[in-house]
Amino acid sequence: MKRLLNLVGILSLVTIKGAVAQNYVCRNYDWAEVKSVQTLTPDELKKPSVILKDFRFSEYIYNNKEELEMYYTRHRMIHIVEQKALDESNKIYIGVSSANDLVTFKGRTISPSGKIQEMYKGDMKLVTEDGSQYMILAVEGLEIGGELEYFFTLKSDVNYFSTEYFQGGDFIRKESLKVISPENLVFTSKSYNGLAAAKDTIIDHKRYLEVTAENVKPLPDEKYSIENANRLRLEYKLSENNATNAHHLFSWQDAGRRYYDVTHRFEDEKKAISKFLDKLKLKGKPQQEQIAALENYIKTEFNIQSTGEEESMSKLFSKRYASKTTITSLYILALEQLEIPHELVLTSDRFHIPFDESFESWNYIDDMLIYFPGINKYLDPTSYFHRLGAIPFQNTSEKGLYIKKMTIGDASNGITTVRYIPCPGMDVNYDKLEAHITITTDWKTANMKVNRDMSGYEDNNLRAAYFYAAEDKKEELVKSIFSGWFGEEMKATNTSAANFNMSTDEVNKPF
Repeated sequence: MKRLLNLVGILSLVTIKGAVAQNYVCRNYDWAEVKSVQTLTPDELKKPSVILKDFRFSEYIYNNKEELEMYYTRHRMIHIVEQKALDESNKIYIGVSSANDLVTFKGRTISPSGKIQEMYKGDMKLVTEDGSQYMILAVEGLEIGGELEYFFTLKSDVNYFSTEYFQGGDFIRKESLKVISPENLVFTSKSYNGLAAAKDTIIDHKRYLEVTAENVKPLPDEKYSIENANRLRLEYKLSENNATNAHHLFSWQDAGRRYYDVTHRFEDEKKAISKFLDKLKLKGKPQQEQIAALENYIKTEFNIQSTGEEESMSKLFSKRYASKTTITSLYILALEQLEIPHELVLTSDRFHIPFDESFESWNYIDDMLIYFPGINKYLDPTSYFHRLGAIPFQNTSEKGLYIKKMTIGDASNGITTVRYIPCPGMDVNYDKLEAHITITTDWKTANMKVNRDMSGYEDNNLRAAYFYAAEDKKEELVKSIFSGWFGEEMKATNTSAANFNMSTDEVNKPF
């Protein structure tokens, strides 16, 4: 979604005519000479590995064509203590869109005896794994007690807001981030979970936003903890362009206008949408019935698929698939024709990055919901596992950016407010188990008649799984639902399920 926003005009916020090309800090970056491995403390020797340094540099610079470019440099140095860490460090993966993204790579291993073996960009190979591309390198000469050091520079898409984490699964002696930009571009930041605040300085007409963390402890291994939301983290964003007196860039109001434009970019296709709505015969029905019918039809008849092609409503109706943003646009434009009051809600996964109202970064905008003030219910337009009144729980109990259409004369736009997204209460979230049990006289067998009612988040998407499952798999699924309670030795007979049809009002009853 953020990539799409770049296509609708973000670049105009930062392009400056007559900007002077500058020197690239990343192109002159190099490592220091080494002759031996570093000495670890007794506490460090108890760990599988120690990251001695993890330095990152995001550099924004104007090229000779007065265009803004971005380069990302990372420099890591790891001391290997145990075999497990050696196995994990035997390959280096660098994610790329193409091999041309990788500008620089240098690597070396240092043995406990001081032997150094160097590796270069030409030693790397481009591979595709799970649909993503990587430049990979098989590391040579790495030993227990030795060290691996490497740095690389990537040319990347220009990011105007970003998240950087400063904590992972290993102990880190020192890690740092520098955001380097032309003097006129001002980046602001906010630190989370105990990370020190970043410092802003200007050196030789370049602006440096820098933060450093030392002796960073690894994240505790807690099975049910929310890791990402609790890691040391820095959020930063472009806030000012002093060359054009542009201030308060990428505000919540800017986001409202941008997302309004995105969801209304097919507004001139009203006839196609009107024809689509005529088939549903919604006029005269209560508001909630209209919304539910619209949602059920879209989620039954259309699939989400991003192809990279130019999209339109007519293509959606003929091909029966489109991207998430186009599907959401269909909802918004259809609801406007039905004259149903609604607001687009932008928010984040609170288990990943909780939405922070005080720092206006569009990095918090990952998920789209629709709120209906007339019935006080929410809808997730692109989740096939949820229906009106239920949205993914990771999007609840936090704030979101609400965007409402405002029309003055012939002009319309999106106005924004930040409000809380509540979590439905226990009256709609429950799991009830009723069991009538008869135990045989030899105490070897328990015969049970069991009924389980689940509602809201407590059905754990089992209703949807049952609804979409093939007929010959439904009984097996029911058995699996109960085996979790009574053990694998359970033998189930006479099983049945009710209220599983996601396309009818059964969805509002307990599964």
